[in-house]
Amino acid sequence: MTYENSKINILKIMPKRKAKPLTLKGEKKRIDSSRQKRRLNPEYLHNESERDKSTQQKRREDPEYLAHQLSRDNST
Repeated sequence: MTYENSKINILKIMPKRKAKPLTLKGEKKRIDSSRQKRRLNPEYLHNESERDKSTQQKRREDPEYLAHQLSRDNST
């Protein structure tokens, strides 16, 4: 067999498309959006609320934020 023939045979065998990631029959497909993550995993939501609380706490302690809040409260 010549080089050209073997090259053609290899091209016939090789897949032309990228293979999709395999999932098992009962396994759920990959979850992309955070909304789906929250829906399927209640702990995710809990962790997220903990994160929100910590950012709110940091924000309350920030002097610039406090000054902004005071000026906003005085204007109303």
